[in-house]
Amino acid sequence: TLTSPLERWGRRIAIPQNRLEVIHPHVTPPWWSGLESHIAETQEDALAAHQTAVHSGAGIIAYTDGSLTEQGVGAAVVSPLGRQAVHIGSPATHTVYAAELRGIEMALTQICNTFGPTSQCSHRAYTAIIFTDNQAAIQACSAPGRSSGQYILSEITRTASQLQECGWDIQLYWLPGHEGIHGNECADTIAKEAANSPAPNGAEELILTASTRRTLCMEAASAWKNEWATSTHGSSLRRLWKEPSRAPMLLYQGMRRAATSVLIQMQTGKIALASYLGTFGAKS
Repeated sequence: TLTSPLERWGRRIAIPQNRLEVIHPHVTPPWWSGLESHIAETQEDALAAHQTAVHSGAGIIAYTDGSLTEQGVGAAVVSPLGRQAVHIGSPATHTVYAAELRGIEMALTQICNTFGPTSQCSHRAYTAIIFTDNQAAIQACSAPGRSSGQYILSEITRTASQLQECGWDIQLYWLPGHEGIHGNECADTIAKEAANSPAPNGAEELILTASTRRTLCMEAASAWKNEWATSTHGSSLRRLWKEPSRAPMLLYQGMRRAATSVLIQMQTGKIALASYLGTFGAKS
């Protein structure tokens, strides 16, 4: 018999318990209001908002991005404080969403290391605007929840709180990618380079539940296709569909139970007709 995808995954990859992501009920205290976010309804509006923000006199304007390739997952930030990119994991352990979050965290850390509590904090009001092309990451920073990648959100909220205590106003803006904006294109380029670079020695980021779930789904789909191709039963179905999929289920939508039963019998060839009943000596 086929073993479950979870069993095969566990046998092939020994995951240390201390690297498994733990998702907590809450990331922030109830009174934390979240970061100010701006997501335009259209790309044109987002580009217009970018132009307005660039000329707003903000203290820091940063561009962040995440990238997922066959070699790995990378995150990057480009700002007046410098360019930084990091390889955060493999496609089996991380998602591009997590990379986008890590890029935002890197931007906040840059600012905090330069102007935060360890520097000469004057409590003067400053504004930091961070542009990213991932709306889900912006929404998560505005209202952190129980999503995979929560541990990065926890770092974001902690660093942002430190900056806010020093008078910083943190704003997140959605900026569509590949629109020719220099900072955005630079962040995209170095994020890809980081994703394709070897993982740094000793780096052990947590393994995200979303990545594990995706791997298990791929394992299940592969096992399904293998069983479909090698099984000695179900020849009638294989004549109708070359490989398994959810598409046949659409045929049953809106049908009554009796009609569904007949359709299943016709598809499988196991129906009360002579061609089937004769296979085991029954009378038609």
